Amino acid sequence: MNWHFRANGDVHMHEMASNRYVLSCNNLHRFLKERCDRGTGYGIVNKLVLPSRKSRVRMVTNDTAKIIQSLLTRPENKGKDYLIYDHDPFKPPPKDLDYIADANTGRCHSETYDALITDPSTQVLLQLQGACDGTHLGQFSSFELTRMQIALGLLTRQAREKDYNWGTLGWIPNIPKDKSQGRRAFVDSGHADSTRFCAQLSHDEGLVGVNGNIHPSQDLHAMISHVLKGLVLCKRPVLNGRGFNVQRKLHKDVTMIPCIAFLRVGTKEADLFCGKYTNRNKHVKQL
Repeated sequence: MNWHFRANGDVHMHEMASNRYVLSCNNLHRFLKERCDRGTGYGIVNKLVLPSRKSRVRMVTNDTAKIIQSLLTRPENKGKDYLIYDHDPFKPPPKDLDYIADANTGRCHSETYDALITDPSTQVLLQLQGACDGTHLGQFSSFELTRMQIALGLLTRQAREKDYNWGTLGWIPNIPKDKSQGRRAFVDSGHADSTRFCAQLSHDEGLVGVNGNIHPSQDLHAMISHVLKGLVLCKRPVLNGRGFNVQRKLHKDVTMIPCIAFLRVGTKEADLFCGKYTNRNKHVKQL
């Protein structure tokens, strides 16, 4: 910015460019976060000690309420993108459906509607669909990151294919195996420089074999539970008494009853989540 002001003649050689107002990158990001309502609830960092390996991992999650609010208020979605009957969000699914087309035509949706909706005049069933898939962060990096996402079942299949209609609940990192154990070994050595690490370690971090009855797969399940704990709000109504805009019509006093429909995962993630068939090397002949 100093070069920019001097090249345009706004700042002379005897002046300082810092006297001018500069829209820096930090100020721009702060302004965009406040404008897009992303100042709080996003990028929440917590440290978690895994129950089996006793390793410490940094978990980055987002507020589930903020994610659902963002998905319900996307300006890109129009009236044709919502999955409702006869342009009426309060209309229940027909009893004589003889076909399966989208998420609101299956028996799972109709039976869930009958079980959860008690007042059809004000309540709307909010179906949540999850997805989880891992990806490598680089060609020369073995670090893999798994992202947990949700989408709204109120949207059509074509609308759910758009990236902006998926919200990220959090990320599941690779399980570190040696970092916490190395810190514990350094603290146990009694070195003078290990005082700082001793204050940072938890009471059982890095102690392998303390609880031998805990299976290593519980480490992954602990991280999944940490990411999905925000879905506890699914037991409570959403938009309780507020308005919902569909087809350019504002429906007032709407209460959405959320439910989790399913979780879409790949083969590897499905095996890890279920704790089955995790050994897939060349010596395995039959699963």
